[in-house]
Amino acid sequence: LDTRVIDPYVGSQGVIFIFNPYTKSSLQYLKTESEKVPCGLPILVLSSFADLDDQNTSNSSTQVTNLCRQLHFSRQSSVHMVAISLKTGQGLKTLHDYLKIPFLNMRKLETERLLRNIVLDLDNCENEMIGLSSYGSGGAIKNSWKPSTLKTQEKAMRF
Repeated sequence: LDTRVIDPYVGSQGVIFIFNPYTKSSLQYLKTESEKVPCGLPILVLSSFADLDDQNTSNSSTQVTNLCRQLHFSRQSSVHMVAISLKTGQGLKTLHDYLKIPFLNMRKLETERLLRNIVLDLDNCENEMIGLSSYGSGGAIKNSWKPSTLKTQEKAMRF
């Protein structure tokens, strides 16, 4: 199975692309696949072989930087590019730090969902109370407590 058969972005919280700046096919793959990323998903583009200091990558780095800017504005996504080296470990801390973004976005969405549910529950509870308190004398609020019962409860709470 590959991306022609299944949608790899279903349930995704973020996307990481790694490409070889020395090959045109890798850059073309990055362009093609990055356009398929749903709007709003954070994207991290890793440019490999950062330990090789070569001028041949300056053209592809410019192209990738422009692609990242385009993706950021067209998809309202946070897009970051990092040069990495698996040989020296350069950029791996940034990769680790990036993983916090999708996780925190997921927590934010879950918290917003929970807050919406709480607001609905609160509204329902208030509506129930309005419905219960409007029974009796033409919609006037009916007192359902007796002063003697209230004093007994207050005494019990002191001990």
